[in-house]
Amino acid sequence: MLIRSLGPAPGRLPLAAWVTMRSSCGRPPLAMLHNRISGTQRYFATPPLSSPNSTSAGSPSAPATTARTRTSRRARSEEDLDPNIIQFDQKSRGPLYFGIGASAFILLGSTLLFHWATSIYPKRSIPDAAVFHRADESTTVTNWSATHAVTLPSSSVHYPSNLDELEKIVADSHFEHRFIRPVGSALSPNGIGLGPYGMINLALMDKILDIDREQGTVRVQAGARIEQVVEALRPYGLTLPNYASIREQQVAGFTQVGAHGTGATIPPVDDFVVGMKIVTPGKGTLDLKMSTGDLRDDGSANSIKDTASAAAVPDRWWGGSSYGFTDPELLRLARLSLGTLGVVAELTLKVVPAHKLVEETRVYSIDQVKRNHSSWLYSNQHLRYMWIPHTDKVVVVKSNPLNPLDHHQADLGHESSPLEERLAGIRRLYRQLSSELPGKLPRLTEDMGYTALRDAMYMADPLNVELVRRVNEAAAEYWTRSEGTRTDWSDQILGFDCGGQQWVSEVAFPVTHSSLSAWSSQYYADLGYMDRLLQIIRDEKLPAHEPIEQRWTKSSGSPLSPAARDLGSVYAWVGIIMYLPDARDDRETESLRHTIQGAFMEYQTRCSQALWDRYGAQEHWAKIEADMSIWTGSHERIQRRFGAVLGKLKKVKQELDPRGILGEPKVNELLGL
Repeated sequence: MLIRSLGPAPGRLPLAAWVTMRSSCGRPPLAMLHNRISGTQRYFATPPLSSPNSTSAGSPSAPATTARTRTSRRARSEEDLDPNIIQFDQKSRGPLYFGIGASAFILLGSTLLFHWATSIYPKRSIPDAAVFHRADESTTVTNWSATHAVTLPSSSVHYPSNLDELEKIVADSHFEHRFIRPVGSALSPNGIGLGPYGMINLALMDKILDIDREQGTVRVQAGARIEQVVEALRPYGLTLPNYASIREQQVAGFTQVGAHGTGATIPPVDDFVVGMKIVTPGKGTLDLKMSTGDLRDDGSANSIKDTASAAAVPDRWWGGSSYGFTDPELLRLARLSLGTLGVVAELTLKVVPAHKLVEETRVYSIDQVKRNHSSWLYSNQHLRYMWIPHTDKVVVVKSNPLNPLDHHQADLGHESSPLEERLAGIRRLYRQLSSELPGKLPRLTEDMGYTALRDAMYMADPLNVELVRRVNEAAAEYWTRSEGTRTDWSDQILGFDCGGQQWVSEVAFPVTHSSLSAWSSQYYADLGYMDRLLQIIRDEKLPAHEPIEQRWTKSSGSPLSPAARDLGSVYAWVGIIMYLPDARDDRETESLRHTIQGAFMEYQTRCSQALWDRYGAQEHWAKIEADMSIWTGSHERIQRRFGAVLGKLKKVKQELDPRGILGEPKVNELLGL
């Protein structure tokens, strides 16, 4: 019911206000949007109310039925009476006015509060990744590990729901010289998508636009999450060629930072982008495509330098540019450009037939790995090593397509030990440490799995080398008890639990490299790198948490990829890690996180000094810490490796983003833009 007084125009308080007792917004209660994260109240990044069918209280389209008050004491005939009119005499006017005013004030306040809440905390949410916490008129955006955050005015965070809205935001920002930064699920450990001046979140642009079984492609909006794409492809018997460890990424972020899975014959995910629509400040929306002749046999994109692909490129120059980029060449540059050239609106990706994988997990000694590595690397479709520091053990995970005709293989799909037996050793250590370090570990419960037990023990004293060694030995025992096989669809097999909040650094380098010294030439470069890294950890007694993960990919045709094919055809990726206690608003936790950060910086710096230049290693774009680059020499290393490419990137950016509103200050500094 709406109440309106006769008198001044609507908009004056309290009696001249329009008040509604119902909402047509269709939003869930505010409490449903809350999520407990580390004991504090946080809200997931979601776009504001934008439904064209929604009607807020007091809007012109709200119901017009009103109850009017009349104050005349003149008697009226029966036909003058209106059932919607409230009649009252002069004696009751005061209390009635007071009651109406108080009710109107309370209802108006409640309605405005509800409207504000549903606008600020809308109904759709992004997975546990970017955390948007709003207070008053500011928004704080935090990445998944809570290692990076920015606070900016809420009006500077935009949520387009379609291409027209996205184009308008980019055009207005360009005209008004306002900085904007595309941000996805904010899963990147270095928070590369966070922009201190303005951000565009594409969570509402998440549609699956087209699936072409004949061409083997899927076209999606940039905000679609990997898990959405997987489920949309499943009924068509298709899937993505490879996966990283998690599936919550938005597709644009997944490709713009060059995410990767593992497999010496499969390139990083950016190489499967064969078309994209990108909204630029200077040239508007560009629709870039790879011609059929530009694709390799595996469906990924060829290099523009290849003679065959260059001949297949149509003689069509993009945008009348003065430096003569063809569409395919610009596409290769733009598909991994860290959001510096434009905001990705749509992507077309190559897909492959859906298939099941048989995963085999075994624990080997380091010597056994060295003897078998060359055959394992090329005989397995997917291969992953998890080196356990301060032990002699390596967890080797091999995954290969299920052959339905191989009855022995088809029967696989079991684990050798039940969960209770696998956890026995690590639970035993947990009880011992609980006695040795009273009050340092939470109470042991039956629902605590392997990663929860391990991370809690690390946090009891995360930089104590002896404690870390004991935890790592218990981890090796757990993996030994977990040896076995399992069979499932590829998207289920290739994902894995990354553990809790963490500092992480990952580099890529060619498996064979001409500059390697003789001491490491007896192995592939990837094993030489690990030999030296483990030696540094032992000699310098570093509190290295497990695992040190090693994966492989084929080279990428994207010139800014850390695995660009200018240095080799197969790349190894090695990641080091230190876990953190979950972020909380208490001084002790923040102090411990800060202490671990300092130790990790020393660990990473030691790796950079001893290994990175020696092996031609380049950091993963989503894991390069700009704040640490002064110690690790990242800026100089990037300039040496990508100098010519960065020159091209800068020229393209001058045309596509002439006012430099895209990007982020630290990223621009690293790239020399």
